[in-house]
Amino acid sequence: YRARKSSYALGYAAYEKWLIGESVADLGDKAGLKTDISSDTRQRFSGDDWLTFLKASKACLGTDSGASVMDFDGRLQLEVDAYCAKHPTASFEQVRSQFFADQDGLISIQVISPRIFEAAAMRTLLILYPGQYSGRLIPGRHYLVLNKDHSYFSDIVTFLRDPDKVDAMTKLTYEEVACSYE
Repeated sequence: YRARKSSYALGYAAYEKWLIGESVADLGDKAGLKTDISSDTRQRFSGDDWLTFLKASKACLGTDSGASVMDFDGRLQLEVDAYCAKHPTASFEQVRSQFFADQDGLISIQVISPRIFEAAAMRTLLILYPGQYSGRLIPGRHYLVLNKDHSYFSDIVTFLRDPDKVDAMTKLTYEEVACSYE
């Protein structure tokens, strides 16, 4: 999994894309899974390198893509980024409560990420936070649901260790998501 840590000014929805990787890296290590999760921009892949990485992976994490704070004139991002530069250890919750707690989630733009289609095309199992995914994915059919509190993570680990179940879900997702032209 690869995700950069976006500006806090984009709200919880954008922060969540970074958070899932950080949380699952720790859980995966404790469960004895081999993980390759990073938010370091120097470890990002693009083009064919990303597709090769996906194809070599058994599973891929993900969330809806988008933002949950609308900064219509750019002022919020400037203020938040300046604050974070002066307070580099400030947590998301501290910044949120100081700058945009009343705005986060009022307007939300969340859509399925192209990364989801790429993973489906490479027959890589999807492990996703609950979301809308633009109405294209069915939980439990096209992806394993990772609750945001990470409950049932042990069930996901059990599923990952069953190659027949992984193959069945990735085949179905490939056929119904990657090869669908609706």
